Amino acid sequence: MGGVIIDGGARDRQEIAEMGFPLFMKSLVPTAGAGRLVTVGYNIPVVCGNILVHPGDMIMGDDDGVVVIPKNRIEEILELAEVIEQKESKMAEYLREGHKLMEAKFKYKNNIFFK
Repeated sequence: MGGVIIDGGARDRQEIAEMGFPLFMKSLVPTAGAGRLVTVGYNIPVVCGNILVHPGDMIMGDDDGVVVIPKNRIEEILELAEVIEQKESKMAEYLREGHKLMEAKFKYKNNIFFK
């Protein structure tokens, strides 16, 4: 799926969200960019949010933010993300059972970010 990441402001967030088009930006602004935007290149490395992004890197985003996965580490990072998701899911279930957060943190802190 495509989307847009803007290292700056954008407007019409609600309307764009209603179209199902992912848009990530630093801030909201009341003005349009028409007539003020200039294309300087295609398929070139760029810096966005102080992160260097190369063509072919994987970009993933949700309501919590955006992450850049370097092209040469995509498989490794996706495997690690699956492990973390499984462990966090178990931790969430443990909390739903009525256990305290500190108990869950202690029980699941070991190796939550490692295989």
